[in-house]
Amino acid sequence: MMQEPPTPEQTAAKAEAALRGMEVIQSIRTEVIGADIVEFNPLQDPTGTTAMVAAKLFKEIAAKMLAGR
Repeated sequence: MMQEPPTPEQTAAKAEAALRGMEVIQSIRTEVIGADIVEFNPLQDPTGTTAMVAAKLFKEIAAKMLAGR
């Protein structure tokens, strides 16, 4: 069974949550040695929004990990 694509409101709410997540990542004041991005399913991402947000989160996490070196 195919799921309905997300509404703009659902997509915006998820993007806002991701932005808050990025703020949390940036506020960490200790060394980050590992992280996971989970629950990304390209088949459930017809607009590519989730992929974009996951990539941005990955970039923020990688930058934080490299800054601690």
